[in-house]
Amino acid sequence: MSRSSDRAQVDPLVALVGVAAVGLGLSLYAGVVADTLEEPTGRAPTDALDAVHDRTAPNGVVDPGRLDGATAWRGKRVNATLRTRNGRWSVGPVPPRTADSAARRVSVRRGPARIKAGRLRVSVW
Repeated sequence: MSRSSDRAQVDPLVALVGVAAVGLGLSLYAGVVADTLEEPTGRAPTDALDAVHDRTAPNGVVDPGRLDGATAWRGKRVNATLRTRNGRWSVGPVPPRTADSAARRVSVRRGPARIKAGRLRVSVW
């Protein structure tokens, strides 16, 4: 008669390797699926928004003075608009109504030790 404690046991190292292999396989599969299932319009507005944000906010706080020159992006026409409760800055041509756009809430530097809430919107066409 066999002991019940000897059945269906796996060495812990083998189990960990198996779990790691399944996790790696799922990660690779998810990455391939995400790359092949792009949005029909592409990611131009969100990519442009990220690029403008990175250029204007190197330390995480948007500086309106750095907004100039932030609209050159992959041969497309871009408009970047930064708004706070008391101010508005915009660079680039006026976007048409059909332009794709993306926006995010940001912190805006208004002077030494003065940070205000604002919204950065980037339109691409």
